[in-house]
Amino acid sequence: MILDATSMRLSPTLWLALLACCLLISGCAARNIRADYEQTTDKGLMLGSITRDGRLSAYRVLYRPLGQEKGFEFVETGCDSIMEPSCYAHQDFTSLGMKGDLFAVELPPGEYEFFSWNVVGGSAHAGPASHFSLRFSIQPGRITYIGNFHFTELANRGLVVTSASVDYSQPFERDWALAQKKYARLQSESVDVNEFSPPVSAIGGAGGYSFTPTPVYLPPTK
Repeated sequence: MILDATSMRLSPTLWLALLACCLLISGCAARNIRADYEQTTDKGLMLGSITRDGRLSAYRVLYRPLGQEKGFEFVETGCDSIMEPSCYAHQDFTSLGMKGDLFAVELPPGEYEFFSWNVVGGSAHAGPASHFSLRFSIQPGRITYIGNFHFTELANRGLVVTSASVDYSQPFERDWALAQKKYARLQSESVDVNEFSPPVSAIGGAGGYSFTPTPVYLPPTK
């Protein structure tokens, strides 16, 4: 999208729409714990994994405190630029012949929900047909094992994913074995395996895709 100075002045709503779209796509990436992390008595840990069958993109699952309407964080594997293949060089599941990563995020105690997912590659954004609510609890001093979200690419446009499906499972033994290697100080006796109610397998349904236009400013001509 190319905008000149006049169109910029006359279309403030366009800029607000673009900003809102960027915020919706980017959100805030959750930070994984350090390798030497030690559990505390005032916070809990969310543990799980994301794997994929698909091309270079960022594969994300979005979560937020239950009842919160605005703002979210996400866990992910990959990165949102096809120009950064280095972010795929050391994925947690490479040794198992798979593509994907663990996520291990410290959170305050409380009730949370996963409510959406997306696949982002450059300016392309694929998401579910509808939002959902997969609820889980974080307890102080405990590890909540969420399970695995597996992305399958269904369609693409050039180098970007335009449609995907997400399946859910609980390969606890596999994920916990990797977690113990990556985070040696985690305590197995403090793990709670989360059970979504009702049980789920496929999440959100395969939806469509969109592109976020990048505005280019052209100064007014003399």
